[in-house]
Amino acid sequence: MQFIQESTNEFNKLLVATVHKDDVTSLKIQLLSESNPDLYLNQIYDEPHEQKCTLLMIACLNGNEDMVYMLLNCFKPNLEILNVIKINNDGESSTIYKNVTVLWAAASMNHLKIVKQLVEHGANVNHTT
Repeated sequence: MQFIQESTNEFNKLLVATVHKDDVTSLKIQLLSESNPDLYLNQIYDEPHEQKCTLLMIACLNGNEDMVYMLLNCFKPNLEILNVIKINNDGESSTIYKNVTVLWAAASMNHLKIVKQLVEHGANVNHTT
């Protein structure tokens, strides 16, 4: 049982690293290799600075429009998962926001193409944070 958990943890780390590297093709291949990619897409991953994010949120925070597009068009991630994110206010300070959706994060960071994609794929525009 420990081997399975270690393998899963390593795969989780690989997925997160792939998103951070902006490697859209590799992420797609990795997720398609799994019988249940939703398990990984809808999971919250621990990130630096006390952030807790889905793969879609990490791609959004990085402003990777191609990765967001691929995740939305090839898979069905839950767009209403609540994340904990850190947004830099200026060069010296930042704020931690809890219970935010990927749509809220994209809008707050002015990632308008990502906002459009999320809305077109059914993100709840009336969700309150």
